[in-house]
Amino acid sequence: MTFSVPTKKQWIRAARGDEAMWFPWGGPYLRNSKGSYLANFRNLTESNIHFNQEKKEYEVVNVFGTLSTDFIITAPGESYYPNQFGIYNMSGNVAELVSDDTVAMGGSWNDTGYDVRVESEQPASEPKSTIGFRVVAVIE
Repeated sequence: MTFSVPTKKQWIRAARGDEAMWFPWGGPYLRNSKGSYLANFRNLTESNIHFNQEKKEYEVVNVFGTLSTDFIITAPGESYYPNQFGIYNMSGNVAELVSDDTVAMGGSWNDTGYDVRVESEQPASEPKSTIGFRVVAVIE
């Protein structure tokens, strides 16, 4: 048996299967029909967006109790919902390294909802609390 970090193509296939989906759970939404979040990510609401007149740009501000969701760090493995293959946390929690680029895929607990899409990439040139990895096992 051999182990490796997945390629980008392998990681995307494991995250969404054969469907062209934004998120591993198959839908375009970050919450299920009961209102529960489907991933660990940074939830921003209109109360977190501020226009800085001096800089002439929008900023994210932390209004107490509104910026984060259930976890402000990584969540336990089965805290959210698995994808069609039964794999947990393919979006959110930690962005995951792939072997063929210096990037991490899928977004983390500190990324916004848009940035936890399956094909979201972020630079991974140094260690961060928001980046991790999973392995591929090949049985020979």
